[in-house]
Amino acid sequence: MRYGRRHGGLWIAGTCLGVLLSAPSAQAKGKIVSQWLDREIVIDGELDEWRDALIYFSSVDAFVAMFNDESTLYICLYSQNPEISNQLAMDGLRLRIEGKKSGEFIVHFPRGAGRPDPRARRRREEVDRTPAATDVIELELPGRRDRVTVSAGGEAGLEARVSHRGSFVYELKIPLVVGDSHPWALGLFAGDKFKLVIENPRIDGMANELAMQGRHRGSRSPFEQGPAGLGGSQRDPGWTGGVGAEEMFSANRFVFVLKARVELAKAP
Repeated sequence: MRYGRRHGGLWIAGTCLGVLLSAPSAQAKGKIVSQWLDREIVIDGELDEWRDALIYFSSVDAFVAMFNDESTLYICLYSQNPEISNQLAMDGLRLRIEGKKSGEFIVHFPRGAGRPDPRARRRREEVDRTPAATDVIELELPGRRDRVTVSAGGEAGLEARVSHRGSFVYELKIPLVVGDSHPWALGLFAGDKFKLVIENPRIDGMANELAMQGRHRGSRSPFEQGPAGLGGSQRDPGWTGGVGAEEMFSANRFVFVLKARVELAKAP
């Protein structure tokens, strides 16, 4: 792992590039084109059906693959980096899917136990390391204030599984369109495009902590909302600033953020 310059008391490290699989880099710099479903995918936390479809994102040292048909989207996230694997297994993951007309659909799985208050300043070995919960999926739906919780085993057409054995494998099956047996769906159709963000929930606590540090120093945290967006600038809106949000590490924690534009496959 490379170590970069020190910023705001945190060490910023680049990603490890120990890639064992042969896979293309992110298509068109942050764009993923889903493949039309041509195989049976079993949601079991294994890579068997995904190996020839994985796309590598060097910014987070992780792979993503997607398949879809007219009714269902399948997503796989995979990382061989042991630090990332261990952290995601503890923190959990949050997927944000936002179509042009469908609104933002948020999937919490696995559900992390939360992070300690940054003001506590406890040492790493004192932090509770309870693994993230993998039995249920929690949803935040457009236009709905309360969250919906369903079983991760296939209830309402949703199914998810993770495995953590040195590497991290995440699989998710999620309906595209609402139906009698699946009332919660993305509201997308084959050929549609959407924005995808995959992140660990630590980003919330880290953003608050860095914002507090930035205000104390009299300067804006790279995570604070600026005129052009979160940590952005007029020239380059979005995740910018002194610290790259997709590549932030520290001795005790890191923020994992993967962003992509996705295009669903059309029927051949």
